[in-house]
Amino acid sequence: IVGIFSTVIAVDTPPIELALLCAGIFLSTLGWFVIVATGFSAPKTRAWFFRYETWIQRGCGVVLLALAGSLLH
Repeated sequence: IVGIFSTVIAVDTPPIELALLCAGIFLSTLGWFVIVATGFSAPKTRAWFFRYETWIQRGCGVVLLALAGSLLH
């Protein structure tokens, strides 16, 4: 995130705007992790995940292999 914003935000950005941007980034990241943690702690979600865990792992492996293969070309 820092790399993206360091190329987009101007050097002369007022400190209040920088503070608001930092607060926004913090709150959006916190919100995302709260949603994910809450969702994966629900019994129905956990049961579904553990039922399909092998296929989820395999799917993630295929995606990662495809990404690695794309770096070779």
